[in-house]
Amino acid sequence: YKLEREARIKAESKVEALSCKLEALTRNVAWVAGESSEEEYSEEEEVEEPEWRGPVWSKREWGVSRQFIEVSERRQAERDAVQRDREIAEAARVAAKEAKQQAQQRLADERHNKLQERIRARREEREREREKEIAESRYRAAVVWEKIQRKRREKEEAAAEAKRVMDERLRVRAERREAERVAREEKEIERRERERERREAAEEEARLR
Repeated sequence: YKLEREARIKAESKVEALSCKLEALTRNVAWVAGESSEEEYSEEEEVEEPEWRGPVWSKREWGVSRQFIEVSERRQAERDAVQRDREIAEAARVAAKEAKQQAQQRLADERHNKLQERIRARREEREREREKEIAESRYRAAVVWEKIQRKRREKEEAAAEAKRVMDERLRVRAERREAERVAREEKEIERRERERERREAAEEEARLR
């Protein structure tokens, strides 16, 4: 963009210089053809005679040439002033644009940093919430596991107690059956003993008879 601007300024300067030269040449041609008025140039104006470099110039010709030079110099000075003003304005515009861009960049950086800070804060908040949920889930799982283990222990204890009661009942039943068997055997022995005594008594009585 800077190179294009410089080329455009140079082209405009060349066009202005050519326009100035064309205007001066047009005046010279008009004067030679007699179209210029006598009042356009003052013959009483004292001018320095130029060094001879060919055909002798008349005062009118030299005045035209000097006026062309003065006009050219004045226009060149004007162009230089315009160019300086343009350069100053362009430099100010570029500086303002750069300052604006820097301000916009700083604002964009601040917005980006704030956005990143909000994103980081949200991420940390979500991470804390996730850790909290994990901790709560682990706590609930531990509570459920403890309930399961307690119920399992209670069931095992109940089963052990039931087995102990059943074993005790079986033992008592076995002891009772054993006692009943012993009692029956003792009764049988007593019955046999009484029968044997009766038989012996009967035999003794029969023998005595």
